[in-house]
Amino acid sequence: MINRFKVHQIMFFTFAVLIVSALVQAEVIKKEAVPPAVIASFEKSYPAATIKSYEREERGGETCYEIESIEGTIERDIIYNAGGGVLEIEESLAINQIPERVRKSVEKNHSQGKIVSAEKVTQGATITYELIVQSAGKKIEMEIDPDGGIISSKTKEHD
Repeated sequence: MINRFKVHQIMFFTFAVLIVSALVQAEVIKKEAVPPAVIASFEKSYPAATIKSYEREERGGETCYEIESIEGTIERDIIYNAGGGVLEIEESLAINQIPERVRKSVEKNHSQGKIVSAEKVTQGATITYELIVQSAGKKIEMEIDPDGGIISSKTKEHD
């Protein structure tokens, strides 16, 4: 009886993961397929950036567009709605640019760990930091708020 229950749990979990994956699948597209309002918004905000790729994806039933770019040493991914409104910005950060409270949170929770990469994520007025920490031979993905509160922390399965 218990084994059958576990099998059903595994099947449900697998099905849920497949559904979520299908809902956020991004499709690489050409510039011509991106709405002009998205291109104009990007070019106004980041005139010196070099665009690496364009993607179209569905989020909550809404078609969104992601522009992946680089400007100097900053890698930036910006997600726009079809009207050119910014939904999310992910920007790479140099390790020395990570706010002190965020760094101290990592040090407290992974004293032997080393931050190997960092991104600042902005969604509206909400800012979080996504870090990869190398600790005890494992890579740990951490999401931390500006005050140092850990939102999530999990061992990264693959590079």
